[in-house]
Amino acid sequence: MTEARGLRRAALAGALAGVTLLAGCAGDERRACTLIGAESQVGVVWDAGDFPVGADYRLCADRVCRDWRAESPDDPRSFFSVPLPEATGEQRVTVRFQVTGPAGGRSVYDRTAQVTLRKDTPNGEGCSPTVWQAGLRADQDEGLLPVDRG
Repeated sequence: MTEARGLRRAALAGALAGVTLLAGCAGDERRACTLIGAESQVGVVWDAGDFPVGADYRLCADRVCRDWRAESPDDPRSFFSVPLPEATGEQRVTVRFQVTGPAGGRSVYDRTAQVTLRKDTPNGEGCSPTVWQAGLRADQDEGLLPVDRG
């Protein structure tokens, strides 16, 4: 048998084994879960140019707050979130997002909104984790707006 013919046979055998494996699973209700991690949280996004370089950020969801400061003008970050480890279902939370300028600590943005945490199963129904999340966009003129999770 030539080497090329042997390689074709090995490839065909591998392909058939894959088809057999898939066919064997067709009637099985169990499915493999992927391993995408996630946590319950509320996040906010913004346009990087909307706030001053070196600003301090504070995001609160009900009584859980988190602070962040851009350490360098090259930091392009425009997303910030606060984890909600106690979230167990669809519920409304009050979110407050504050931005304080680096010069003199003057408030440059301070808005509050109500959001409803929505269920997310990044690995599919029946696979863990099940988390509860909401997203907002900070707009200078319109305040905190819901982000469509389409």
